[in-house]
Amino acid sequence: MTRKQKGSSGKLGARLFATVIVLAVLAGWWLLLGDRKPLVSTQDVSRETREALNTTKEYSAQQRAAFQKAMQRELKAMQVRLKTLKAKLAKASGKTRAELQQAIKDLEGKEHVAAKQLAALRLKGGSAWAKAKSGMHHAMEEMEDVYQQALSKVRD
Repeated sequence: MTRKQKGSSGKLGARLFATVIVLAVLAGWWLLLGDRKPLVSTQDVSRETREALNTTKEYSAQQRAAFQKAMQRELKAMQVRLKTLKAKLAKASGKTRAELQQAIKDLEGKEHVAAKQLAALRLKGGSAWAKAKSGMHHAMEEMEDVYQQALSKVRD
């Protein structure tokens, strides 16, 4: 998920808040004018607020599903890369072979942990979701680091 996508949910909340405030100010302003009928009633503000809240919930659910799919794709890609490393292991010898075996073992362990975190991520909500999402990002970054280290041993 890009920094732009992460910031967009915050912008949506800010826009919602600003819209509600503007509507409330407009309703109050028209009420102060006296006999004139207000352009926006409290029912209108309530309805608009409910609609905005529902839209925000739908948007959050879409973002959550997109993140989970992206992490699933990354996990599958890492599994393919792991198979490639195992194929290179068959051709390696000596110290390189031992280092590559250890790296593959580490990578398999991290892949297992990431798969568990992804499964748990589907069950989380609210602030637990944000924490689990951060943990998932961290696990994927660790896997990438271990993979790159293993790959560098094969290249040397």
